[in-house]
Amino acid sequence: MIVSALVLSFLACETTTGFSDGKNDIVAPTDSAMAVSTDRIIIDQVDPGFTKSATFDVSSTGTDNLSIYEAKLVGNPDAVFTFEERVNTDIVAGESQTWAVAATLPEPRMVEGALRIESNDPATPTYFITLCAVTTGFAESCPLVDEDDTGGGNDSGEI
Repeated sequence: MIVSALVLSFLACETTTGFSDGKNDIVAPTDSAMAVSTDRIIIDQVDPGFTKSATFDVSSTGTDNLSIYEAKLVGNPDAVFTFEERVNTDIVAGESQTWAVAATLPEPRMVEGALRIESNDPATPTYFITLCAVTTGFAESCPLVDEDDTGGGNDSGEI
């Protein structure tokens, strides 16, 4: 009787490999990789009261599909920026999607914000894009380089 209980107990055990995703699920290692065309979007020359947009590309560069768990604005003072949020979006390996972010400034000013992308890219599971919008003729312009930037990345400025 004790032996059969031990055998049943042993048979009920499962061996799994992979890693935990923080939600207590076992996730198989993946070869997903994400490439984003920029880490900084500057939308300048916005006429007060009008909307202007910029696009950027998100590519799946690994051999496995890229899963975007969430892409959303996380810094958006006075709701200046608009972005179509993504949840549970897959990008097939080797393909890309073009996304857009827009800014509407009701009065002359400069505003900074941020967009966050959460994915299954093991090297960069969280990716931030800094945003800046400025109206036409405003005295202050968007910074081309972050003050904390130590080099590298895309510092090309405008999109």
